[in-house]
Amino acid sequence: MITSVVPKSSVLADRSDRSFPVSRTHSLGERIELFAFCFFLGMLCLFAFIEGRPGESAKSLLALLFCSFGLLRVIGSLLKDNFRLSILPIIAALTGIVLVAILQIVPITYLSYFHSEDPFDTKSFIVFFSALIIAAESLSYLVTGPRRLHYLVGIVIAIGACSAAYGIFRAYAAPPSEQYAQFINRNHFALLAEMSTALLVGALTGGHLSKAVRFVGCLLVGVIVYSLLTAGSRGGVLSLLAMVLFSLLLYPFVAGRDTNSLSLGARRSWNRSRKIFGVAAACILATLVSLAAIALIGGDKVVSRLELVRDEVESRSAQRMNRGTIWSITLDLIKERPITGAGFGAYADAITRYDRSNGSWELEQAHNEYLEILANSGIVGLTLFGTVGFLVSKRALRILRSEHRAIRSACFGAVVGIFGVLIHSLVDFGLHVPINAAILLVLVLIATYSPQSKTDVASRKELGFVILGASRWLAPLAYVLVIIAVGLYAGRQSLAEYLAISASTSASIAEAQLATRVFGADPNAQRVLGLLLLDRGEYDEALLALERAARARPGSYGAWQLLGSARYTSGDLYGAEDSFLRSIELAPSYSQPKFMYGLILLQGGREREGFNALSEAAENDFSLYPQVVELAARRHPDDAIEIERSARPATTEARTYLARYFISRSLMTDKSLAFLLSDELPGLDKYEIINDLIVRQDYSLAHTLWTATIAANGEPNNELIFDGGFEHTKGANQGAFGWQIDQEFPGVTSSRTQQDVHSGTYSLHLSFAGAVELGRRVVTQRAYVRPTSTYRLHFFYRSSELLSASNPIVIVTDSKNGVELGRSETLNSTQNAWIEATVDFKSTQTPAVNIALLRPSCNSNPCPIFGELSLDDFSLVDR
Repeated sequence: MITSVVPKSSVLADRSDRSFPVSRTHSLGERIELFAFCFFLGMLCLFAFIEGRPGESAKSLLALLFCSFGLLRVIGSLLKDNFRLSILPIIAALTGIVLVAILQIVPITYLSYFHSEDPFDTKSFIVFFSALIIAAESLSYLVTGPRRLHYLVGIVIAIGACSAAYGIFRAYAAPPSEQYAQFINRNHFALLAEMSTALLVGALTGGHLSKAVRFVGCLLVGVIVYSLLTAGSRGGVLSLLAMVLFSLLLYPFVAGRDTNSLSLGARRSWNRSRKIFGVAAACILATLVSLAAIALIGGDKVVSRLELVRDEVESRSAQRMNRGTIWSITLDLIKERPITGAGFGAYADAITRYDRSNGSWELEQAHNEYLEILANSGIVGLTLFGTVGFLVSKRALRILRSEHRAIRSACFGAVVGIFGVLIHSLVDFGLHVPINAAILLVLVLIATYSPQSKTDVASRKELGFVILGASRWLAPLAYVLVIIAVGLYAGRQSLAEYLAISASTSASIAEAQLATRVFGADPNAQRVLGLLLLDRGEYDEALLALERAARARPGSYGAWQLLGSARYTSGDLYGAEDSFLRSIELAPSYSQPKFMYGLILLQGGREREGFNALSEAAENDFSLYPQVVELAARRHPDDAIEIERSARPATTEARTYLARYFISRSLMTDKSLAFLLSDELPGLDKYEIINDLIVRQDYSLAHTLWTATIAANGEPNNELIFDGGFEHTKGANQGAFGWQIDQEFPGVTSSRTQQDVHSGTYSLHLSFAGAVELGRRVVTQRAYVRPTSTYRLHFFYRSSELLSASNPIVIVTDSKNGVELGRSETLNSTQNAWIEATVDFKSTQTPAVNIALLRPSCNSNPCPIFGELSLDDFSLVDR
């Protein structure tokens, strides 16, 4: 390690004034350092249980507290006359990431390729990440021995265990939701559970623990693992399995490394074959046990969610927001900005250019930390993060060979926890949650912690004196200035965001204005102020606030869309048009900006352009299409051709809606009719439309669609009666112009039979037994006829025995009003011989009749019926 330190002479007093006062100052410095360490532990506990989601004011508040922690550490070290500024390669690599982010917001024209899509969020990233670096450097300075290291391990375990217990309680006491424990998302909790479980397991493997402590530790492991399973996080479960396998692979190479074992040559030369065989056997056993635990403890919830992994990963549709789709879109962004990315924190704004969905589900994260790093910072950023990972791994491997068993076990647990985070980060974004980022920072410090001997410290002090020399004030002064600058920015942002959230909840303009005065560069505060002023009707001030919000986030389509809506509301159509065009440029596939732009064009008299924009918006979001049709109908009342030309249905769903719209208003066009008759319209939708037409008594179009439908199904319909011989009738309902057979009729049993048919292969067989309801139709069919025309219905029947005072008849009625047009003779027993019967009738103005078999009225009471009846070969001829 290379460290930069001030020589032993105090920076607060001359060498001559160092007897008693220096001793008191040194003691005060130690107390401040102890307070700083306790402050950090308390800060972790506080933020571990703040409910929220990524991006809220808690992140900037945590950055402020990190800076306060760093400032306390600097003050303490200066008072002790022992200021040492760590310049470990890890810290240097992390600082390099901040420098890349700074490059992304530098307003230099020839660096425009590297500019961030969202400068404000990139600045927020710089502040938070810098605060993390300050906290990491300060914590590495303050953890001066194994005791404080154990406190760090213990606090992470305590946070994980308490969160797990809280999550289990909420899982059983609260309604099911995505939230688990204090986290808004179950996957965020899973990340914390993985890290705390790994540290706990590492502590249990360290030895020197009493049986009671080991028992409690094992109990806590069970609680955390159980909570992880009940949370139902697929990424968490898979990461847990990966951690088990990784720990079994790693542990044999770090176990038994204490001083006594290292002194024995026989133990140093392990049998590698036995080790490899043992590790392989342990991995197989651990996998089987873990799967059994998931099935038995996690239950159907975990198993069913694991079954959905394929659907989450495969990208099948541009409209469906599963992980596969998100990753595909993110790769498009990476290809466009491969060197330095779109800007740290700017993913949500940059991705809209490549998102092919309609924008109803906005992307804020890539659901893969590695892809998001590439999208935000390109190859340069990924290389720097990879360098950090390499340096941490290199140092951790050295610590894993430490002679100190407790340090070695803590490092082992931290390494396993970091590995779990790396695996889980392939499918989730849990590190966006501030507390998870802070806990990972702690794990990295635990994994790289190494106690320093006095000789090492003395040699580094000497080196530090050579580096600093007479400029010993420069390092602490520069460090303090950085801490203050980062802390002030974070503090102002935190307070402004808190006031903005409060103002939005309470609708307080005064709070919103205070938020903008505290931190005017915050677009969230400006947006809240603008919306509140807009609701009050103060358009000028509202537009100014929303314009400032849009300028602060020039790559945010939402900011420009909101500004356009505000300008539209205030009557500034030209300004609104410019804003919506900018929004469309930033999110070319999103529907809402195009829809609003189309409305503006319509209001400005540019009808064709307006409807083109509206139709494009509705093409990607069908929920907007009914509004497009209504707008077209208002401009062209009862003109189906112009409505169709304006609405421009581009999808099957839109064409179906427009056809239904025309039917509901007794309109139709050749294109819509051709669509209804085509195979493009699904059969189920076609049957529903036919039924709607019948309800509206449009029998002509209904029969035309019906004929096309059954022809497409390969069923002949050359006669006025559909399937008069029951050759194709299957089931109770054959559709609008097919046979309807009441199979729920008490006392009546119906079936198709091949026994003793009149012709063909099948006939309809009915059995009567008991009090069969009078007047209720057993079998019926609607037939399409010409108005005011004379017809004769032919059919054949047979019955071996039919006993009743009211045997069945076949009746023909008007489909519109039910008026009887004709009836057959009573169908009596025929001694099992087929007999032809006829019904003569004349149709009315209604071009449809109903043909039905029923029992007429009966003079006796009760009036049961017993026997059998077969029907076949119905036909209808024009007389």
